[in-house]
Amino acid sequence: MSIAIIVTTFNNADSISKCLNSIKLFIKRIENIDTRIILIDDASIDNTPKILLEFSREISSTDLKRYKKNKGVSRSRNYGISESLDTDYILFVDGDDEININLADYLNKGKLVNDLYAFDFSIVGNKKEIQQSHLESGIIFNDKSISEYLFSYLIKPNKKSMFVSCWAKMYKTKILKNNVKLRFKEGMKINEDALFVFSFIRKCKIIEYVNVLAYKYNDNSTLIDRASFAVHSDVTQFFSIISALRQLRFYLIEKRQNIDYVNSKIYHCIAAYTCIYSNRAWVRVSSFSEFLNLFYELKKIYKKTIIKKSLGIYNVNEAKGDKVLSFFLKHQFFLMAAIISFIKSLKRY
Repeated sequence: MSIAIIVTTFNNADSISKCLNSIKLFIKRIENIDTRIILIDDASIDNTPKILLEFSREISSTDLKRYKKNKGVSRSRNYGISESLDTDYILFVDGDDEININLADYLNKGKLVNDLYAFDFSIVGNKKEIQQSHLESGIIFNDKSISEYLFSYLIKPNKKSMFVSCWAKMYKTKILKNNVKLRFKEGMKINEDALFVFSFIRKCKIIEYVNVLAYKYNDNSTLIDRASFAVHSDVTQFFSIISALRQLRFYLIEKRQNIDYVNSKIYHCIAAYTCIYSNRAWVRVSSFSEFLNLFYELKKIYKKTIIKKSLGIYNVNEAKGDKVLSFFLKHQFFLMAAIISFIKSLKRY
């Protein structure tokens, strides 16, 4: 049995040592499983490359790749996959996060056989560590239970988020080896995780959720940074979630779920994200000209057929979403929606 740990970094000098130390502890604790560490640096300009080099010299099972030009985490993860196809499982670790030692203890107890394992994680920030449990107990999903969970996600995407991030999971490498197009979409700035995981799920026969803390998400960003993760990108990147949801739609239909019901929940979810991203888009807008530019960009998106249809179907009570914003968007009072979102962003961030 072998596992590849793919670590992606970009200017993580302040956190990468803690990340690598967690991997060292994991390697020491693991039993009867070969581990390979693949470090990929996406053209860092701080001290990250030096720290990675020192680690690679210390741990013999480490491969180190450094890019000269920054092109985003998807390229780095895809490189890691390409170098791991002879292992049994893959897990992803971001350079500012950590592996929880509980994962090693879990793996030591039994043999890995399933296609995808999803674990709990904790969020570490402000001197607190908060556990994020997806369900009350572990489960090996069948067609009914996985469909139920995915529908609950479509209804409340901010709540049922087990499959929207690529970390805190283990992927059977054979599936990636047999499906060469199943990779992260390079060029996507956000939602690339969800697209990858939803696409991977389509190829799975057995998916298991394990209620074990396996990952530490170190939240070192400010509130404004967390809300504006694509602020330097084209605003249309916010709506790349539609590509991810398309894969989820295919999967649910393949599981013989009612097509009309699937479509209605997909549209509902698109509308929920439209409201979420409409609020986040206004962070860091600091002048009237920036306000107008963003307003016109968002207005183009709101007028797209799929967005208009989604807002018409959206059940704000079911989603427990923003009733005022969704009302103005649904009835195409876009300027009012923009003003409300802008004011909310000022108050919150």
